[in-house]
Amino acid sequence: MPVTIELREENRVIFMVFEAPLRLQEIFDIYPLDKSYRDHFSHKIHALVDIRKMGKIPAGVLSARHAPDFTHPNSGYVVVIGADRLARVMGSMMAQIQGKNFFKFFDTHEEAWTFLRKIIAEDKQAEV
Repeated sequence: MPVTIELREENRVIFMVFEAPLRLQEIFDIYPLDKSYRDHFSHKIHALVDIRKMGKIPAGVLSARHAPDFTHPNSGYVVVIGADRLARVMGSMMAQIQGKNFFKFFDTHEEAWTFLRKIIAEDKQAEV
């Protein structure tokens, strides 16, 4: 299956894995589930996206800027693992289009989870 999605870290991270072969429609197909997770909670929900096995970036990927990860009021950071230079540029372009600086790129799961757990701790502190 080219796309998997699950809720982790006390319902504060949507973890997604994109694998080749991947079509843009398969990304669009997870939007309802992504949105339902975010609608169910009032706290920030961050996204952790592993694209190490994605291969080629699907054509039209900039239209993904309408994803709940970017548009939902409960959206936090979008953390990407395994992005090559082109994927980083595309992610940065989507962030600029949205007028936000919410993309972070890491090479390993450890780095990504360390960053997210720090952000989640800060989120929890702010909720008190």
